[in-house]
Amino acid sequence: MQGKKITKKQWEEFLKALEKRIGLITVACDDVGISRQSVYRHQEEDEEFAEKVKRIQGSEVRIITVDKMIQAILTGDGSMIRFYLSHCHPDFVPKLEARVGEIKQTTELSPEAKKAIEFYEKLSKEKIKRSKKRS
Repeated sequence: MQGKKITKKQWEEFLKALEKRIGLITVACDDVGISRQSVYRHQEEDEEFAEKVKRIQGSEVRIITVDKMIQAILTGDGSMIRFYLSHCHPDFVPKLEARVGEIKQTTELSPEAKKAIEFYEKLSKEKIKRSKKRS
């Protein structure tokens, strides 16, 4: 989309893709063909759009750090996937169970957590396949 004005409909498609891709800007951009730079620029120019992105992502994004983390996740970096899930995804943050006189940490994954892991593995494989096709 570089050099062309992005229409309101295309921004709406981006927001739908962002929801579908669990707030991952890089992946949503790939899905709809909009550059990340355009998204970040549009967020600065359109407060309502920025609020929608923020709401989808669930929190403010530290652009550079998160982007690098996402790039590592998409290349299949298992340690980065585990880091993201254990620190940023509520279904994976270790749960504490309070018992009388003791605190026990559970490490069993919820069904939602298992589903998210499958999603990220599939996403990684798709990204690798796309990059191989481009080579």
